[in-house]
Amino acid sequence: MKKIIAICVLILTINQLQAQSVQEIDSQEAFELLKSFDHQTGVLIDGRDSTMFTSGHIEKAILINAFKETLEENLIPYLTKEKIMVICTTNRRTNTIIEKLKELGYKGEIFGVMDGLTGWKENNLPLKY
Repeated sequence: MKKIIAICVLILTINQLQAQSVQEIDSQEAFELLKSFDHQTGVLIDGRDSTMFTSGHIEKAILINAFKETLEENLIPYLTKEKIMVICTTNRRTNTIIEKLKELGYKGEIFGVMDGLTGWKENNLPLKY
């Protein structure tokens, strides 16, 4: 019985050490963070669909539609990045991607832009077309 308890404690400890950091930020904080964001070690994911993306997106954002069946396979190449920032229109797709990253065992920092492109536009922050 002691061995079982010890193993359970060990597993819980390892899981906590390997857990990723998830920070909820707003668009203004994201804009400031992106000024020094290293795109070699981090990635900015836009979780909207291609029509929404082409109507205006953040520079250097990559498109990964959160609601496509290929979400998991599209995220896998980025699991080695130290930081992943996720944005969508508001936060529904952002939360979907964050949950999938957790399921995939991503261990880096995650930044979820909770007011999304809606907040980005309201703050008159720059977009690419």
